[in-house]
Amino acid sequence: MDLNRLESVIRKVRTVSTNEEIKSPLFFSEKISSIRKAFQDYWRAEHLPLAAKIAAVIDKGIPTPVLTVCGRGTQEIRFTRYLAYFLDPQKNHGLGTSLLRCVLDQEARSFGLQENWVDDCSVIPELWLGNYIDKNGRKTGCFSDVGIVGSDFAFVIEQKISSGEGPASETGLSQLRRYSKVLEENPAFAGKKVIKIYLTPSGREKGDIDDWLAISHLKIIERARQCLPDTGISSVARENLRRLLIDLSLGPYDETEELISEIEGAAVGITGDPVNLQEVVKFRRLVENNHLLVNLLLEGS
Repeated sequence: MDLNRLESVIRKVRTVSTNEEIKSPLFFSEKISSIRKAFQDYWRAEHLPLAAKIAAVIDKGIPTPVLTVCGRGTQEIRFTRYLAYFLDPQKNHGLGTSLLRCVLDQEARSFGLQENWVDDCSVIPELWLGNYIDKNGRKTGCFSDVGIVGSDFAFVIEQKISSGEGPASETGLSQLRRYSKVLEENPAFAGKKVIKIYLTPSGREKGDIDDWLAISHLKIIERARQCLPDTGISSVARENLRRLLIDLSLGPYDETEELISEIEGAAVGITGDPVNLQEVVKFRRLVENNHLLVNLLLEGS
C-alpha cells in the first residue's frame, strides 16, 4: 500500500515538473527532501498515537506472565496444568464457565452438544484413558493432558509444545492412534461423544489421524479474548485472564519478557523528530508479528 502511494507521488512529480526543472542540480535534492518529509508526516500521523499508547501502557506495568517470568512457559506439564486451571469453572479465577465456553464452544456445537454443556462437567489434568496392550502383552498407560468430561461427552486434549507426535517403537502405534484405540475400548467412554483435540503452538498437522482436531494456541488466544469485554466477570477475573493470555502468547514460543521490552523500545524510537525510517519499519514489524500480544497489552487501557 505504501509503495503504491510512493509511486503515485513520483508520477505527480513527473507530471508537474518541466524539463528545465529536472536539469537543475537542486531539483532532485529538493524533491527528495519534500517526499521524505511527506513520508515522515504520514508515518507520524499513522503510527505515533499507537506507539505513544504502547509505550505509556508498558511503562506503567503489565499483567505479569507468571510462567514466562519463571522460565517455565515451555515445560509442557506446567503449561498444561496452568491452562487446565483456567478452563475449570470450579477454580477461583473468577471466570466461571466463560472461558471454557469461549474456547471450546465451536467444537461443542459442531458435535451436537447441548447449549448448557459447560454447566455440569469436570476438568481433569492428566485424564486416564486406559491401558494399551501390544501384541506381546505389554501395557502402556495412556493419559491425555487435559480432559473435560460431562455426562454424555468428553473432550480429550493432547498438547505438544516442543515435541512432535511420532510413532512409538515399543508399541508400534503413534501416540494419538494408541489414545484413540484405548478410548474405543474403555467402557467409561462408551456412549459419550468423544471430541479429540491436538493442541500445538502453531496448529501443526497431526499426521493422518483424521478424528483428531488440530487447534493452535493462537486460536485459543483469539477465542479467549472474547471474554475480556464481558461485563459479567469481575476486574480481578479480567486481569487473571490477561495474565494467562500474555503467557500463552509468550510461553509456547520460548519467548521472554524481553520481547515486550523490544516492542516498548521500538515504540519510543519512533516518537522522535525527525522520524527515522528504520525505526518505523522495526516498530511496524514488531506490531504486525505480535499483534495479539500488543492487543492484550492495550486491552482496557
